[in-house]
Amino acid sequence: ERKTPGEGWCIFFKLFGIVEFNISKCDPLELVFLYEFVCDQIRRGLFPDDKVSLTELAGLRCQYLYGDYSPDKSYAVSDIYKVTLPTEVKYTSTRKNTGTLRGLGTLGKGTIRKLKDLYTDTEREDELLMQEEIEKTKNTINDYWKTKSGLSKGAAQQELLKVTTRWLAFGYGIFDVLIIDNRFRETELWLAVGRNDIAIYPRQKSLPLEVHTYDSIISFGAPQVNVFKITIEGHAPLEMSTPEFLDIARLMKTYIGIMVKMKKEKR
Repeated sequence: ERKTPGEGWCIFFKLFGIVEFNISKCDPLELVFLYEFVCDQIRRGLFPDDKVSLTELAGLRCQYLYGDYSPDKSYAVSDIYKVTLPTEVKYTSTRKNTGTLRGLGTLGKGTIRKLKDLYTDTEREDELLMQEEIEKTKNTINDYWKTKSGLSKGAAQQELLKVTTRWLAFGYGIFDVLIIDNRFRETELWLAVGRNDIAIYPRQKSLPLEVHTYDSIISFGAPQVNVFKITIEGHAPLEMSTPEFLDIARLMKTYIGIMVKMKKEKR
């Protein structure tokens, strides 16, 4: 990647799967890869925690990337943190739109234009609300970043990892999935794929709904495009909708291959 003309090129490697989750056993290069892996999950909203804790992790990320806070140091919030509108803001916006629709009356002359204007206004309102939320989030990140002044790059890295390693699914590949059956109260969940098992998590929550070791998995694959199915011994199959079905299958296959290899080496 080259940011601007004339700058040198930078090569980025993305970690696909993690075998060693114990950061004390990682050499410095492995630690950098692991750190970037976790920061990428936080950036994409795939790490469970409350907003306060996540913005603090973003502040630590800023200290790692840019050093001590300074007003002239600019960055895009989307590079380190996924901003979403609070539920109450979304709800208020939806209620406004519903009320407006009631006044449109039956379809007739000018109704399509009214609908078009309505959705244009809604999009504009959503953009403004999002910009406000981004600005508010950035101020919160910066406030915490300021408290870390003087913290070295290595210390900022260690502090972030110390917090994130508390999660049971630390180091797992996390995927947004839509469960097809009604076995869970919610359908929009996370599938966590790790070295020894897979787990189903509520999104943004730290405790799993189900955990299954690879020894209990009979088969897995994509019966059709954007659908992934895992057949588990003694349980109903897990069937989910996800555009990342190939990445999930590849990661599970990789971990199972490593597990088989390690078992053979122990014999």
